[in-house]
Amino acid sequence: MQKIKFESSARDIAIDGPAGVGKTTLGNEMAKCIDGGFHVDTGSLHRIVTAFGLWKQLSPEQLAQKTDLLLEDFGQLGLQQLSGHDHPSWIPEQFHIRSADVNTHVPYYANDPVLRPLVGEETDRIALDNADRCLIYNGRGEYQRIIASELSSHLLLGLYLSLGAHERARRRALEILGREPTEDETTYEVVRLEHRDEGDAANLVKDPDCQDALIDDFLNGTSNWTPSELIGCPQLDLGMEGFDVVDVPVFTRNLLSRHVKVTLLN
Repeated sequence: MQKIKFESSARDIAIDGPAGVGKTTLGNEMAKCIDGGFHVDTGSLHRIVTAFGLWKQLSPEQLAQKTDLLLEDFGQLGLQQLSGHDHPSWIPEQFHIRSADVNTHVPYYANDPVLRPLVGEETDRIALDNADRCLIYNGRGEYQRIIASELSSHLLLGLYLSLGAHERARRRALEILGREPTEDETTYEVVRLEHRDEGDAANLVKDPDCQDALIDDFLNGTSNWTPSELIGCPQLDLGMEGFDVVDVPVFTRNLLSRHVKVTLLN
């Protein structure tokens, strides 16, 4: 794969959107095709916190009172070595971060007023440790969080991913089951996702100037979307229908070329 290289003081990308839309997959693949790319997966950090709480049989409120246990394990593991679909070896497999139980409970842990800032601090630590790289942030509410932080000066673009509820549910059920789900299984997952979206609503705030586009527009070079100079760091609402990971290098090159000069490395 040819790596995409670009020079810019603002070089980071924040990926936001509801559960099951493809944030982790897109973040992983974008980081692979950008020279110096590094995926900072806040969503997986929230999943690790949730899995830890379920393993230790601690509610979000109880875990918030024992964060020293969690921080000790954070430090031992070196979370920056995890990719978005990895499961940390120090948590039993039955509490896998992509399991149905974690999917169900993560909104409650992720929205806890103590645990959420804790994950934000861990994200920032990882980001600062890799400040010389192109960081791809991924997580619900990450665009708004970073815009309001000292990391904003390095942020080039925000992506808000959108996808129909049925397709999001099918993908999530496929991930959990390891096979193509039945229609009943997909419908069940639709209900679970709707419940989760309600819990995440406070963290799914789009920029009021967020502009719409389709991934196909960037793949065939016909997108009429251009960054607005009135927006310090624009956010793009990207429809993910028909998305395929094989398209990510072309999509990323065409997307970045709207902002900076892009070259391909041999």
